[in-house]
Amino acid sequence: QPYLTDSGIGLGYEARYSKLDQGQANIANYLNNTAAFSTNLALPISESDSVSLGLGAARTRILTFNNVPVPAVDASGSTITDSNGNPVYQLDANGHYLTTRYYYSPQPIIDYINAIGHYTFHQWTLSAGWSHDTRNKYFNPTHGSIQQFGVEVAPQYIPLTSSLTLEGTAFLGYGNAYGKHGDLGLPFFQNYYAGGIADVRNFRDNTLGAENTKYLTPGCTGSNYCTQPLGGAFKSTGSVELIIPTPFVKDDSATRLSWYVDFGNVYKKFSDFSWSGQDGVRVSTGISLHWQAPVGPIVINLGRPIVKKPGDIPETLQFNFGTTF
Repeated sequence: QPYLTDSGIGLGYEARYSKLDQGQANIANYLNNTAAFSTNLALPISESDSVSLGLGAARTRILTFNNVPVPAVDASGSTITDSNGNPVYQLDANGHYLTTRYYYSPQPIIDYINAIGHYTFHQWTLSAGWSHDTRNKYFNPTHGSIQQFGVEVAPQYIPLTSSLTLEGTAFLGYGNAYGKHGDLGLPFFQNYYAGGIADVRNFRDNTLGAENTKYLTPGCTGSNYCTQPLGGAFKSTGSVELIIPTPFVKDDSATRLSWYVDFGNVYKKFSDFSWSGQDGVRVSTGISLHWQAPVGPIVINLGRPIVKKPGDIPETLQFNFGTTF
């Protein structure tokens, strides 16, 4: 953690620029180009408590797909152009343009853009938080807890025996909008998503959620339809893990083996929360190995969903390299 003064005051900042094709991340098809800068000041108030203040600004440009014509290409794969340098598009047997139908953006996104009246969004963020951390160590803690108000996470570590530790984690996230367009709800590009190696494991990344609009996507062919998850403004997930000794490893300070039970879902709005039914809570269980390898952290999950619904996409084995935990 960076410290600005000898008394433990920390100062951090983040500058980023990203161009994302959200359809490649199991999210609805649209492009999200964002430039953002933020700074955060952390102030210690005791040995285990600190408060933080942050300020940030972001510019987001949304691009949607709508009936995009398919360019004609030559034998080398280069786009064919006319005498003016404009692309020549492929035609079907009836003389109509062939289109990349699978790149349609879902109608709720189109409706939101039309209601706002523009594709560029400017945001200012002001954040404040409090953290209480009594863990005995950052990686593989065996006792203590961390509670953070304002960043939506609260893990608890309870020592059961000298070699077994129980960890519980809860995540609650809620967002809404106010002002001129407040009645439209949270902007879709700020929605929460659930499923994947980071929260409700053994479900495909970002695919949980009540609102999945059916459109053709790049992963589908012919007449097959896939869902495009839109996420939601309310997310409720949790996990219980039993951390056990890693076999065949003398020094397990760089490894963590655990049996987990994950649960939760994401909802369009808070009032849509449900324990059961098609939009209810999903549950999964399995074994997870975290390894702080010399080349970077590695996470392997092996498990299965035990509460799933039609349309869910389970993943028995999940692997990630370079994720912090």
